[in-house]
Amino acid sequence: MVIDFYSHVCPRNLMEALRDEYASDESAALFRKPYLYDAEKRIAFMDEVGIDMQVLVMVRPPMWLGMPRDVMYRMLRTAHDGIAAMVEAHPSRFAGVAVAPRVDDTVLEELRRAWDELGLRGVLRASRPRSACLRCNTCDGFPCLVHAKSDAEVIGVRPVLGLENVTLLVGAEVLSLRTDSGGSRVSTVVVSRGGKTEEYSADIVILSAGAANSARILLRSASDQHPNGLANSSDQVGRNYMFHNSTAVAALAKEPNEPVYQKPLGLNDFSLAPDDRPPLGNIQMLGKSNAMAMKGEEPKLTMLAPHWSLEDVARHSVDIWLTTEDLPMPGNRITVDGDGKIHLSYTATNKVQTAGLYEELKTILNKVGMAAHHVYDKNFYMNMAIPLAGVAHQAGTCRFGTDPSTSVANTDCRAHGIDNLYFADASIFPSIGAVNPALTVMANAIRVADHLAERLS
Repeated sequence: MVIDFYSHVCPRNLMEALRDEYASDESAALFRKPYLYDAEKRIAFMDEVGIDMQVLVMVRPPMWLGMPRDVMYRMLRTAHDGIAAMVEAHPSRFAGVAVAPRVDDTVLEELRRAWDELGLRGVLRASRPRSACLRCNTCDGFPCLVHAKSDAEVIGVRPVLGLENVTLLVGAEVLSLRTDSGGSRVSTVVVSRGGKTEEYSADIVILSAGAANSARILLRSASDQHPNGLANSSDQVGRNYMFHNSTAVAALAKEPNEPVYQKPLGLNDFSLAPDDRPPLGNIQMLGKSNAMAMKGEEPKLTMLAPHWSLEDVARHSVDIWLTTEDLPMPGNRITVDGDGKIHLSYTATNKVQTAGLYEELKTILNKVGMAAHHVYDKNFYMNMAIPLAGVAHQAGTCRFGTDPSTSVANTDCRAHGIDNLYFADASIFPSIGAVNPALTVMANAIRVADHLAERLS
C-alpha cells in the first residue's frame, strides 16, 4: 500500500466559514485550489499517481496567526468536522489528523472531541502563535537576528541558561582530556579561556565538538597510558572522515521565483537503487539565492556583472541542493601537529554517483519546462575550496561499534576503555548516508542522555 502520510486539506465547510466570517487574501487563495476541498478530485488524482491512502492535515498553519480567539475556536471545530466528514465518506482512502493552533484548555478540549468523537488521529501543532519570524529572504545560511529559527541556540541552549545546574563558558577552548593514574577515567578537562589555562572535573564527560574537533581533542590528549591519543587503541580516532558530496544548483525559470517559505521540498527517490545503478542521493530545495551571496560564491565569474543583473538572476532562480553519500575511508583522516593544528588528508569518493544525481535533476527540470541550458551549478564541493570550518555535515572520526579493535566507542557511545567519556555528535557515525545528519545527531544525543540518566540514578 502507498500512503501519502502528510497531505494538506482545507474542508469545504471551513472554506465557507472563513469566507463568511473571516475573509482574507489567505482564504481567497485557498478557494482557488479545489484539490484542497474536493474529495472526488483528490481521489481521482490519487488514482492517477498510484496513491492508495492519504493522511489529511490542515493546510497553511500560519492562517491561524492573528485570528481572534473566539473566531479561531469556531474555525477549529469546523475544520475538524470537515476533515472527519471526508474520512467518514471515504474511510478506505483517507485518515485525518487534528490541528492545534495554540495550546490552551479550550483547544485541548476540542482535541479530545476530535479524537474521541470524530475519530481523528494525532495532532498537527501549528506555527508558534508568537513566533518572531519575519518571513525574510535571508534565512538559510544566515544567522537569525530575531532568534526565530529552530536552531541549536534557540531550541537547545537559550531555554536552559537560567537553570541553576547549567553553566555556559564562552570564549573557551578545550585543549585536552587527562585521565586518572589508571588511564581508565577522564579526571580533568583542560581549557584555555581568557588567556589562562583552567581545569575542570566531572563524573561524566561528554565530547561533542564535531567530527574534526572531537578527534583533535582526543589526539591532543596523548599520554603515557594512551600514547596514540585518548580512546585510540584501535588507531581509528580521526579516520573515516566524511562530509557529503554536495552540489548547489540554480535553475533559471522564465517566471520570477519569490517564495515566502524556503526549502519546502525534498525527495529521496534516487536513494532507492534499481538493479542497474547504485543509490544516488537526496534532492532538496536550497535557501533563496541573492546577489550578495552570488558575489561571494563566484567572485571571478561575477566580477564584471552589475549588481542589478545578479539580482535579476536571483529573482528567477530555483535553488536546489544535491547530496550524495561520502563513503568512509580509513585514509580520509584528521591528524594534528605539534602545535595542535588540524590537518585533513582527504580523497573524494562517489564521484560517479554525484554526477549521476545531477543528470537526474536536469532530466526532472526538463520535464517541468526548464531547458537543460537553463541550469548552472554553484558547486561548493568540487569547484570551490571551502575551508574545513565551512563543512556543516562532517561526520566520522570516532566511529562507534561492537569491536574495540575497529571502533572508538561502544553502542552506548561510551569510549572503549574510558569509563566516563561519551560522545554526542556526528563523530560516532560509521557512515553518513545522503541526508542532513542533524536530526540523527539529535535523536542519538537523546538516546545517550537517557542512558546517562539511568546510569547516574
